[in-house]
Amino acid sequence: MTQALPLLALAITSATLMATLSTEGVDPTRIYFGSDTHTFGLLLGAAIACLLRPAATKLGDIAPSRPGPLGQSIAAAVALAGFATLAWLSLTLVEGSPASFQGGFQLATIASLAVIVAVTRPGVWVGRALDAQPLRWIGERSYGIYLWHWPLLLIIAGAGAPWSDTPAEIWVVGGFTLLATFGIAALSYRFVEQPVRRLGIRASVRGFLGAFRRVGSSKPTREGASLADASSGCLPSPRHLS
Repeated sequence: MTQALPLLALAITSATLMATLSTEGVDPTRIYFGSDTHTFGLLLGAAIACLLRPAATKLGDIAPSRPGPLGQSIAAAVALAGFATLAWLSLTLVEGSPASFQGGFQLATIASLAVIVAVTRPGVWVGRALDAQPLRWIGERSYGIYLWHWPLLLIIAGAGAPWSDTPAEIWVVGGFTLLATFGIAALSYRFVEQPVRRLGIRASVRGFLGAFRRVGSSKPTREGASLADASSGCLPSPRHLS
């Protein structure tokens, strides 16, 4: 609890500063990209993690009990409310508008945290449902999808293709962006994220450099072999090691 308090205080300060600067007419780009105004989501997430971290006992960790029907219903209701709030915000908030900074991002953060708390409680069926494929596949690559979608959208939209300025443009651009985003995110997850997670940054860089220097060589280096193992999934994932 004591670890969460300073995180909560900093999060409230950050969220308040975002709203305050917006009411003062500060440039939306400054508000959105400012670390001081847009870190409350990370801070609140860290605070929730501290609050929900299972406490160790002298006899070892005690497995949490499976929630009963009431607990299952509450978890499902909280998750549904959180998802509904996020859907409503995505349909009603205008990008860069004062409303997005004066309550929009703050409400989206609370809704997201509510979903996370509800679905990560051990034994709830709603958590198992969201852990099914293809949702798990998307979730494992979600950060890469998030990083890649915007530059790919700008590149594809500005390509000057025949469908530009036609009624079909939004669908064609969106479709190509979706396919390219998922494809490149899958590649970066396998060949960048997984090696770094399993081997570390330095070993991964050494492995990549060694592989490039020895293309076609019959004697791969130890770093290159480790990198190949990491990217091919031969090693257990961190989830299985926890």
